[in-house]
Amino acid sequence: MELQRPVQGEPLALDLVNTEWNERGQRIDLFDHPAAHRAWLCSVGLSAVSDPGLRALRQARTAIRDVLEHPHDPSALAAVNGVLSHGILRLVVTPSGVKQQVELDAEHWRAAWQAAENLTTLLRTKSERIRRCAHPECILYFLDITRQGTRRWCSMSTCGNRSKSQRHYRRRGKKRE
Repeated sequence: MELQRPVQGEPLALDLVNTEWNERGQRIDLFDHPAAHRAWLCSVGLSAVSDPGLRALRQARTAIRDVLEHPHDPSALAAVNGVLSHGILRLVVTPSGVKQQVELDAEHWRAAWQAAENLTTLLRTKSERIRRCAHPECILYFLDITRQGTRRWCSMSTCGNRSKSQRHYRRRGKKRE
């Protein structure tokens, strides 16, 4: 079974959250399909992960989604901070300049930690541009990079068209009555 993710190419934290989506009323989890999750890791520039690494990614995905849905909930914040607690970013001065070095308590946390760290960057620099798709059944997130900041749909070809069609049929139905 080949999975086609509805939204791709978002910043790492949002791309991780978008590895779960609704399709025809059913929740799809990319991580339930080994070949698909390996392809996703490759597409976002991450190395293959072990079973503990996959569990860490699932934990990070849940924590990030919870923060996006409930940004002031102490338990959601604690969950993301729990993922972040597995690593630290150090600045190191070298002959070629300043470099950032990530030190982890266990290597299997690398991908999950990177996603959580990316969330901190997004929240610090572009929090007002992080959006959830406006379609009521969609659970996907995106970074609105439009000039006016008015993007509403994860994808115009899927959720945008579905919403427009639903409005159209509701209006048509009312005119017939």
